Amino acid sequence: MYLIITNPKQHDCNSLFMLTQDTDIRSEFSNLNFLSIQNVKHYIQYWDEINNRNELEFLRLIKYSNLNVGQTSTWHDSNSMLLGFISNNDYVSYYTNCKTTLNYAVSSKYRNRGILTHALNMTIERMKSEGYNFAAAYVKHNNIPSIRVLEKCDFQKDKENPFGITYIKQFHKVVG
Repeated sequence: MYLIITNPKQHDCNSLFMLTQDTDIRSEFSNLNFLSIQNVKHYIQYWDEINNRNELEFLRLIKYSNLNVGQTSTWHDSNSMLLGFISNNDYVSYYTNCKTTLNYAVSSKYRNRGILTHALNMTIERMKSEGYNFAAAYVKHNNIPSIRVLEKCDFQKDKENPFGITYIKQFHKVVG
């Protein structure tokens, strides 16, 4: 099996809808409480437009496939399985003080297997190749598994407040 990171497409609607029925994901990501497949279609269309504009924001799906990356450029339900997502959202907040923040989740049944650590490292490599200088993530204090993922991916604790912790990973050496 191969872990792949891919932009969402319309053929991912059913899988993404099922992923967002995961109780843990629904409680953590209120914007993903879809009521219908039609809601998911609009959501994917929105992200498809953003992904195509090559902005700082993105949504990528984490999938397992039995096909090697060189064998296909389209992964769908017949040759892959949706495990989770990683997004970089334009979300400037008091908590992070960064222009964008990474968000991620893996279905409860696939947690504690190193999938998210591997997927985040793959995403970081892609971000580096696309010219990003750093990545930031904000986690709640009690989300120990997410904190461990960030630490395994060499993120450094940057800022802490009563609600959570901001982690930063610099991609390029800062001169000064």
